Amino acid sequence: MKENAFLLFLTITGSVLVFNSTPAIADPVSYTGQSSSVHETLESGSNEIKPDRKIDPAESVLSLTLQSAIIMALDNNASFQINRLSPKINTYSEEMERASFDPTVAASISGQRGKVGDGRENLISGTESDADSAVAGIRVKEYLPTGTTIEAGTEGSITAMDDESDSKYRDNNYDVTITQALLRNRGLDANLVGLRTARIDTEISVHELQGAAESLIAQVEEVYWDYILAERSIEIYEKSLMIANRQVEEVKERIHVGKTAETELASAEAEAADRHEQLIVASGTLEVKRLNLIRLLSPSHEETGWNSRLNLLDSPEIGFRQPDRVEEYVRVALQKRADIKQARLQLEQGNLEVIGTRNGLLPKLDLFVRLGGSRYANSFSDKGDEDSDDISYSAGLQFEIPIGNRFAKARHHQQMLSAEQTKLALKNMEQLIQIDVRSAYVDMNRAGERIKAAEKTRLLREKILAIEVEKFRLGRSTTFLVAQAQRDMISSQIGEIEAVIDYRKALLNLHRLEGTLLERRQIQL
Repeated sequence: MKENAFLLFLTITGSVLVFNSTPAIADPVSYTGQSSSVHETLESGSNEIKPDRKIDPAESVLSLTLQSAIIMALDNNASFQINRLSPKINTYSEEMERASFDPTVAASISGQRGKVGDGRENLISGTESDADSAVAGIRVKEYLPTGTTIEAGTEGSITAMDDESDSKYRDNNYDVTITQALLRNRGLDANLVGLRTARIDTEISVHELQGAAESLIAQVEEVYWDYILAERSIEIYEKSLMIANRQVEEVKERIHVGKTAETELASAEAEAADRHEQLIVASGTLEVKRLNLIRLLSPSHEETGWNSRLNLLDSPEIGFRQPDRVEEYVRVALQKRADIKQARLQLEQGNLEVIGTRNGLLPKLDLFVRLGGSRYANSFSDKGDEDSDDISYSAGLQFEIPIGNRFAKARHHQQMLSAEQTKLALKNMEQLIQIDVRSAYVDMNRAGERIKAAEKTRLLREKILAIEVEKFRLGRSTTFLVAQAQRDMISSQIGEIEAVIDYRKALLNLHRLEGTLLERRQIQL
């Protein structure tokens, strides 16, 4: 009776970990048309998760759906937070470039006391006298993106004689100068190179952040599924160890009643020891995956976070559906990939630099117009005021060029070659994207087809085990052959879940290389 119960248990155990398939996913290149910020509420099944509520890493068990794990990593991961600051830093570079067109104001004031002899004082007396004087002035200057410089200023002074005449005189000067570049630094294209380059740097940093986010999401998802694979493997090895231990007891019982030779016991015990070893290895793998996932999540309380246990709520089972043509994935990748966007912006940046260096080849030729004036007023204690106004106009050209201009020429040729190099690099990247996406497409199809093959293999291994168990019951097989059939069945069970997770990873990799991972996960940075 005990023998029959064991054989029945051995037969049905092969079907313990059969996976239920979920409905097929939506077509891989279709989009939801909606996106949510990192701090919006997301739902997974019946569990509502609010990522803006910080998950306490001090809890003994950290329950996570895949989406909540992704959001927690985006919120907390230290490496990603470093990348997150880059766009903000680059916006200040834009401000610094804009500052070159800000007007400047300069003001001065001074005073002095001393002997006054020669000069205007001789109108009063031919001898030296003490005098107090004060001078104040202000100037405003602004450089416009058109290559125009506007400068205006005024200065006034007052002098009081410390003698019997008690006379005073005032002197006021003013001028306005407008300078327009006619060759070098003329126009918006030449003068806005720095600002436009800084703006492109900001855009590049945004795309770099997008690439970093996609990379982090891919790492989190891969480790998430690896952890589940390790969990499932432990379940399989635990059940197989239980079967092996039961078989050892059964063999001992059969030896005791004389139905089996004593040599069969060594084979059964060796099989049990092997299952125990596999369980130890799987447990170590699970612990490593746990630590890797916690590192990516970067809990705020590190000391307690490292000790958190994980309860991953999402199931890896997914239905395989034939995707669209590979050309559609390639088309989307050439539009949406972060690295191709960066390369195009770098090419645009290089063209701007060519404009800047071409400007340096031109000689400096500036047209200037100046309007100036002065007003002099002389006051005496016993006479009326005497005023004098003077107005002057001037205009001209200023020309300057280095002899040979070798530095500007060398810099321009260097930048032309750099721009050509960037253009060739862009073409090379487009080819690499073709290879990446097409290869990932092949891997995804292969992984999807492998799911059914792995399921069929598992079913056949279960049948073989059942046959071997029946033969063992009839005395026409050995414990070694039964153990071998059990090992094959265990391998097929693990192979089945590996196939499902490999398909998950292949689909993830295709979406990452396509540049749509953030959209598909409904994440906005």
